[in-house]
Amino acid sequence: MKKSLSLNRLKFYAFLYSAFCISLLLFTSACGEADHSSSEAGESGSIVFSVEWIGPPTIKGTSSSEITRALNCATSGVATVEGKIYDENNTYLAGGGPWSCEAHAGTIENVPEGSNRKAEILGKNTSGDIIYQGEKTGINVTTGQTTNAGTLVVSYAIPTNVSAIAGDSEITISWDSIPSAISYNIYWDATSGVSIDTGNIIPDITTTSYTHSGLINGDPNYYVITAVFYSGESGKSSEIWATPSATGTAPSAPTNVFATAGDGQIAISWDNVLDAISYNIYWSTSSGVTIGTGTKISNVTSPYTHTGRTNGTTYYYVVTAENSYGESGVSSEVSAAPGTVPSAPTGVSASSGDEKATVFWDDVSGATSYNIYWATYTGVSKIDYEGLISNAISPYAHTGLTNDTTYYYIVTAENTNGESADSNEVNATPVHSWTMLKLPDTGQTTSYTTTWGEDSDYTINPPS
Repeated sequence: MKKSLSLNRLKFYAFLYSAFCISLLLFTSACGEADHSSSEAGESGSIVFSVEWIGPPTIKGTSSSEITRALNCATSGVATVEGKIYDENNTYLAGGGPWSCEAHAGTIENVPEGSNRKAEILGKNTSGDIIYQGEKTGINVTTGQTTNAGTLVVSYAIPTNVSAIAGDSEITISWDSIPSAISYNIYWDATSGVSIDTGNIIPDITTTSYTHSGLINGDPNYYVITAVFYSGESGKSSEIWATPSATGTAPSAPTNVFATAGDGQIAISWDNVLDAISYNIYWSTSSGVTIGTGTKISNVTSPYTHTGRTNGTTYYYVVTAENSYGESGVSSEVSAAPGTVPSAPTGVSASSGDEKATVFWDDVSGATSYNIYWATYTGVSKIDYEGLISNAISPYAHTGLTNDTTYYYIVTAENTNGESADSNEVNATPVHSWTMLKLPDTGQTTSYTTTWGEDSDYTINPPS
């Protein structure tokens, strides 16, 4: 009996000893990980950046050519701005924010040291949906130092220009590309009001169009699109719908076709055609282009830039629209001859006045007009500005300004071939001006005005 009890005790002590060793091992491992994390946290630096916001596309002139404009923070729907840092494998490393949309700059601290870091900026609405996104790669971080990542271009992140075109037992959905998106999700349902939570999902689409096949002719289907980033999913697009049909017709020919010359290139644009899935361009260096005689460029979107052209040579174009039922006839023919875009203005300067600033620049050879872009923050560009002054003439007096506020300016030159690059940035700070009435000296009968300075009899100082 005693022998059995001693054996049980021995087993019990062995169990306690094993448990103690395991606990000690776990504790030691935990302490080791904590020390390692602390060491890694110390090997970090900071990333500073500026933000160049790009608003949704707008239409310029009478053509369907799209340009971008600076973001209006007051109406954009951006409630908060966040920053995220990833390594080259898209593993999350650090974050910053939230910032205001108007900040135009930020700093992310405690970024682990290393090369090829990626910075991502997200503009979110009040629901937390990503509605603006931009990123920049190749950032190197050194321990204890601040790396200037430069400017991150942040643009609209929700798919736009979404369309649904019906075919025989199918619907083709298309949308505009979103910069930095790794894929897209389509949510669909047989009834209107599709949401991300309740819709049927078609995930991981890596193109900007998708043909939803195997549908029942006569039954409508409704769709919304989202863009997917490493940091999450965007808000949903506007809802579109279509009803597949066994019979249909080819689309009509595109209208409002324009050809705009550039330096070694020509941009061709046109209005979207109802029920068109894709577009084709036919071109030649001789007038009278047809489907049979022109060189075909298939599956293009408007605007399309035809590069590698010879300056001084005239090129002729027609455009067709296509869907699952056939190809349209050709559009009206357009032509253009590429040429040189003017260089950026030089000799740009700005001087201050009372509630105004005057901007100067030198004439540019080949320019037919000039544009001034301005803002009350530095980093002004053609896509990030508060105001645009077109057809300006040097010197240009910018009036109605607020004294003691600094205004920043760039100037561009323009001709029929396009707009130049940005000039260097200049700034001016309007101030209240005044004159001083100097009292006459003894024996004088007149008074006169003078600037402040030092007189033989007394010292005159400017007002504080």
